[in-house]
Amino acid sequence: MKKKYKTLSKRLVLGTANLGTCKYGINKYKISNNNKKKILKYAIKNEITYFDTANTYGSEKNLDFQNIKVFTKIKPIKKNLKFKKKKELVSFIEDSIKSSLKKLKINSIYCLLIHKVEDLKINNYDIIKILNSFKKKGLIKNIGVSIDFYQNIEKIIRNKSIRFIQLPVNIYDKRWKIFFTKENKKYTKNKKFIARSIFMQGVLNKNIWPNKIKDQKKIINKLNNILIKKLSIKKIDELMFRYVNSLKEIDYILFGVTKLSTIKKNLKYFDKKKIIQKKINLIDSFTNKIENKFYDIINWSS
Repeated sequence: MKKKYKTLSKRLVLGTANLGTCKYGINKYKISNNNKKKILKYAIKNEITYFDTANTYGSEKNLDFQNIKVFTKIKPIKKNLKFKKKKELVSFIEDSIKSSLKKLKINSIYCLLIHKVEDLKINNYDIIKILNSFKKKGLIKNIGVSIDFYQNIEKIIRNKSIRFIQLPVNIYDKRWKIFFTKENKKYTKNKKFIARSIFMQGVLNKNIWPNKIKDQKKIINKLNNILIKKLSIKKIDELMFRYVNSLKEIDYILFGVTKLSTIKKNLKYFDKKKIIQKKINLIDSFTNKIENKFYDIINWSS
């Protein structure tokens, strides 16, 4: 009898950056068109219905499936991109939305994410108000934001129109917890949180190290080995996946794949028992003191 995984469609989001023209991750892995089809077919067959993409990934055109829910992103709005009039900005956003709808062959986007927090206001124009106008027209169902930096997050926390927040979450990066402080929790109870970078783009599960953080390799690998022994978990990637899956604050887990065996492996990890809070606390006690430069992915190339 075929193995039936538990409620995948309600929690897992398949990242498709590598399934388009974009080469994502540290090793910029390129996937053949044949393997892309196999991965997507396997995901659909196993009832994964959430997919993450972007207008710039080149993968939207590959998500031509019925009954799926797509998270996509507005084309990046660069700081030096000047809009003299509001209608020019509205037109830019409308073009991005309609481009995504055309490639996805759908009438409405499940969730449109703003790529950067700093894009919430461009030349004093409120992007959320503009997106709400497209939501009223039925072109998008939900509004979200993708976070890299944690400055000025009150703009996100207190904005009732923002339903989804996508952010880095892994055993070393705990910055997400700021959303669940006593002061902020009352504003975030109706928001949904999507964990991404659970393997830190290959650092934590493939041992691929960017030059800027190679000095951390010895201590991180030592910590990882201590943790898998203490928790009686065989592989480090299993620990990474099950840790995030055990966080009660996280609603969705976004993971990317470069081959079919990876998605099969992650589905097996998802199906295992969640790590109890006592062991979560143990993991945190080991990983809380790691330097910010290690897990702050956005600064690795700066």
